[in-house]
Amino acid sequence: MVMVETLRSQLDEKDKEIEENREQIARLENARTAAEEINASLQETASSLSEQLNRVAAEKDELISVKNRAEEEVAEMTAKLNEIYQQLEESKNIRAPSNSGEVEQLKEDTEKLKQKIHEMESNHQRTEKAHPSNMWLWGRATLAAR
Repeated sequence: MVMVETLRSQLDEKDKEIEENREQIARLENARTAAEEINASLQETASSLSEQLNRVAAEKDELISVKNRAEEEVAEMTAKLNEIYQQLEESKNIRAPSNSGEVEQLKEDTEKLKQKIHEMESNHQRTEKAHPSNMWLWGRATLAAR
């Protein structure tokens, strides 16, 4: 009987070990399932992040391209603006002497006309003194000239 009791005791211990092992296996299976779920979630996240990274990289490339085009356009516009300023300065430099030359010419013409008027008035006064009747003719000619 002692042997039966010993065997029963050993059998109970083995049953207890088996139960503990089953619980351990269940915990390990749960941990494995959780790890697989985490792994799948991480793969989805990595895939999503990879897609986002590709989109961001494409947008960055597009923005760099747009920036380069804008810089080229700014450079072209700046060159055109500088060219226009240069043409304006050249035009001013060309027109300034031309205008001052025109002004000088007008001054000379005005002076000549003043001299002619003075000569005509002097001649008229001499003529009037010599022939007072010519005064009437000179007045008519002056009015007609105006």
